[in-house]
Amino acid sequence: MNWLQNKNTAFKIGLLICIMSITLGGVGFIGHYYFQQAGISLNNLYTNDLIPIRDINQARSDSNALKSAVLAVTSYTLDNAINKQQLDQITVRENSIDKFIAGFQPLATTSYEGERLVKAKDLFKNLKDVIQKSVDLAQAGNKTEAMNYYYKNGFSQQEDFQSLLRDIGNFNIDEAKAQVNKDNSMIVRVQLVLVVLPIMAILIGALIGIIITRMIIGPLNMILKSVEQVADGDLNVDKLTIHSKDEVGLLATSFNAMIINLHSLVSKISNTADQLAASSEEIVATMEQNSLVSNQISASISEVANGSEQQVKALTETSATIEELSASIEEVASSGNIVANTASKTVQIAKEGNITITKAVEQMSIVGNSTELVQNAVNKLAVGFDKISEFINIITNISSQTNLLALNAAIEAARAGEHGRGFAVVAEEVRKLAELSQDSAVNIITQVQENRENIKDAGIAMSSAVSSVNDGVEVVNTAGKAFANIAGLIDEVSSQVNQIAAVVQQMASGSQYIVSSVLAIDTVSKETSNQTMNVSAAVEEQTASMDQIADNSRGLASLAEELRYAIEKFHV
Repeated sequence: MNWLQNKNTAFKIGLLICIMSITLGGVGFIGHYYFQQAGISLNNLYTNDLIPIRDINQARSDSNALKSAVLAVTSYTLDNAINKQQLDQITVRENSIDKFIAGFQPLATTSYEGERLVKAKDLFKNLKDVIQKSVDLAQAGNKTEAMNYYYKNGFSQQEDFQSLLRDIGNFNIDEAKAQVNKDNSMIVRVQLVLVVLPIMAILIGALIGIIITRMIIGPLNMILKSVEQVADGDLNVDKLTIHSKDEVGLLATSFNAMIINLHSLVSKISNTADQLAASSEEIVATMEQNSLVSNQISASISEVANGSEQQVKALTETSATIEELSASIEEVASSGNIVANTASKTVQIAKEGNITITKAVEQMSIVGNSTELVQNAVNKLAVGFDKISEFINIITNISSQTNLLALNAAIEAARAGEHGRGFAVVAEEVRKLAELSQDSAVNIITQVQENRENIKDAGIAMSSAVSSVNDGVEVVNTAGKAFANIAGLIDEVSSQVNQIAAVVQQMASGSQYIVSSVLAIDTVSKETSNQTMNVSAAVEEQTASMDQIADNSRGLASLAEELRYAIEKFHV
């Protein structure tokens, strides 16, 4: 089943729908075909067998009545009214038999019927001549001669005529029985097909449905479990081993890549946060040291103002202190640049992580849409089963009408008495055929109902899959929001670092200015008092700058702690 596993979800569901549709379409087509054949067979049975049997029996009845009327005219002395009535009866019966012979010719489709019909026609023509001559003799008053002539020439011909009609009738009855046996065999085949095919359709549909459901739900549950671990902050999840090439397999591959990227990203952010915290602590320590140095400079300038005798010594101490301050400022500037570069890299890494999370959300949405398409296809298949039920109901109504027609035919045969016995047998067989057709239709309805239940179960499974995919999308969205918060915090840190860098640059400028001032004091001692005032102002400005740098460094340290706390949610 590897080839099926590598197909996309839409193909799998489409395959299930096609198999079920072809199977059910085959059941419907076979049922329709055989019921159509049954209708044709019934029509042929009625047209080619039942109608001829009816007409033959009527002709035999006319022949017997004709014989009785001729015997009455030639053997008995009748009054004029009865004699005329018997003569009319002879004419009516002869015309009826002539009409039968003319009408039966199109129905005599076999050589057997055709040969006997020709013989019967010739025989009846001669019989009419004998009857006419016998009647003429009787009407002339020669009843004994008329009776003897009829007995001698008409009886044997009339018996032969009856025998031919009986042979044709028996032939049609045998044909009807053969057709009924053929229809019964066909019904057995139809029953077998209509029972076996639905069972096969149910088994095949259930098997493929279970296979496809496991192919979809199993990997999705594995992915959902891993996504829940990531949502809880555990990035040490096992690699998903789903090798299918469908949407679920692609999702698993993307998820594995996302975990690798997240693991690397969180590790880099954690290391950067540690470096940032360490750099912030170094900046705070440096600023405290610079503050002490500034206080020393302030004290030195006070001593310069108190006495010029200590000017040289104070200038020497001030020069050394300023050199130390300049070195410290350069160190702070270097550390600030390192922190700024590190913060910029951290922002870029966080943005890449956010892009990875966004791609994962889009992939989960694609899987959700595919699963919804599968559920719509299953719903359409359920609608198709309802239409098949309507067709089966139409077939059941046709069977009921056929049963009713067979019952009416049996009633008519009962009215015909002995002559309708053969017709009654055929009507009974037709009724049985209709009942078997109706039972088969009921079986088909039962199988269709079972199929509808299976499709309903498949629809529930698809709804569960949609819910699982939506949960996965929600979990990945939560991870995306967390990365967005991390990116915001890193942007804040970057801003603070830039402020620190600006202040350090300002402090470096101030230290250079102080060095220049001290050198000027050393060369021009007369301007000591004015330079002392300038140095005092510069020291105050430098102290304020150092305080600002210290405050910013503490804020930077606080942000580094927040970043470390956020990263601790993820277990690398």
